[in-house]
Amino acid sequence: MSERPLATLAVPPRILEKLIRAGFTTSKDVIPYQCRAHELASEAGILVSAAQQVISLACESEPAEFSQVNQSQLQSQSIGSSVLELLNRGTQSKIITMSQALDGMLGGGITIGEVTEFLGSPGIGKTQIAMQLAINVQIPKFLQGVEGDALFIDTEGSFSATRIHQMATKISSQLKVLAERTSPQNIPLVPDPRSILSHIHVFRVFDQTEQLALIRSLPSTISDIEKSHGRSVRLVIFDSIAFHFRYNTDDMAARTRSLNIMSQTLTSLAKGSNIAVVLLNQVTTRVVETTGESHVVPALGEGWAHASTNRVILFTKDSLRRAHLAKSPCLRPATITFEITSSGVRDCREVEKRKRSPSPSPSPSPAPASPAPS
Repeated sequence: MSERPLATLAVPPRILEKLIRAGFTTSKDVIPYQCRAHELASEAGILVSAAQQVISLACESEPAEFSQVNQSQLQSQSIGSSVLELLNRGTQSKIITMSQALDGMLGGGITIGEVTEFLGSPGIGKTQIAMQLAINVQIPKFLQGVEGDALFIDTEGSFSATRIHQMATKISSQLKVLAERTSPQNIPLVPDPRSILSHIHVFRVFDQTEQLALIRSLPSTISDIEKSHGRSVRLVIFDSIAFHFRYNTDDMAARTRSLNIMSQTLTSLAKGSNIAVVLLNQVTTRVVETTGESHVVPALGEGWAHASTNRVILFTKDSLRRAHLAKSPCLRPATITFEITSSGVRDCREVEKRKRSPSPSPSPSPAPASPAPS
């Protein structure tokens, strides 16, 4: 599809300004909303009638074969999904974290087709979990893995190639040991560290505009990667989703629209493309005016809680890292412990040690003294 700038169409200046601020700059950005004018209106902050006018102008500017919405897509939208299809999505392969406790809390790991959010204070292990997942998504299918590529969107500059190489080296050696035990003929198929790193695609994002543009282009970006690397992208990571939207935001209405765009796009990407989306989020301190008390809350506000299917809160207690499942459509709230080692994310050795150590038995009562011989 050609990309004719909206500025070249007969779009009223005020409407055009709002569209561009919301990330809509060409006819290609608008035409997919041909049957969803209300969504375009919501995302751009314009009236539905104005959105319909813009869509009509964009379609008229394109050849007929491009201006019509793909009929198969329309049919799938009108038919919807059967309950059986939704149930089958819930039985998809999981991306393990290398912590049995964390995987157990998540029902086996990170679910494909859902948005999972990890939030916590700096240094708690969010990025370490994200890098572990970017490696583990590549576990071969013959070892019950997903065997896909990962996109890692770095907004904070915290991604460490040296660290992820260290983690990939350990995983590769562990997979070889496992393959030797279960399927020796497949040992050559176990990825080495260099292969693992070549299937993690890192994008550095420096501001809100770049982040919104990248999110909008994710479907085409993923398609290009899949064509060039020959296998599916199964994981998209944002580290962190909130960084560029916490500060230097004067227009709160525009910020809210941007957050809505990100939420809707990432949810659609997860479900429509059968991809696991993992969002890392920060926390902030909120002071209650009436009492003066302060407490830690997720960044981006309460409305952002609806953006994720699952929400995991990371924190420390008694010098141990802990993860609490605060939100899930089908799993009970739970809290587990985990740790970050030189190898990556693992079960907490201190807790495992306590489980294995036998409980102390009560001290035996002293035997009664034998009577002295007469």
